Amino acid sequence: MAVPELKWLNGRIKQSRATKKEESRVAEAMGGRRVPGSGALPQSRWAQSFARAGIVPLTDDHQALSPVVDKRARSSMGADITTETHSVEHKRTKHKSISLKQEWLDKIKEVAYLEQRSPMLVLTFESTGEDWVVMPLADYLKVQEKADGK
Repeated sequence: MAVPELKWLNGRIKQSRATKKEESRVAEAMGGRRVPGSGALPQSRWAQSFARAGIVPLTDDHQALSPVVDKRARSSMGADITTETHSVEHKRTKHKSISLKQEWLDKIKEVAYLEQRSPMLVLTFESTGEDWVVMPLADYLKVQEKADGK
């Protein structure tokens, strides 16, 4: 008896491989690294509730807890790529357009806050091979000031 092919699963595996390949390419270009399993697990409720409330949890010696948040919980929270200064969410499309979702921006902003990095969204258009960067204006202005030597 032949085992039926699960076409929906096969399509997801191909998509997953392509996503990993693109994330690795973008991470290398940015001097960062791809975070394996990002988004694979739900964000910890503990980190989620503190971040939404705008609270930075402290350790017993009053140090900010965000750098020591459980590594597994942090990696599952959404940063597809991390660099020294940025937490990056990566989205790709084979189409000529992509809808920008507020939830993507909120998610990467939360992750960046907990990791003490700046948030960034990279959009890849496979049809043209172009990558675009979306970041808060305040962060862009800081980068521009640094580039201008101010």
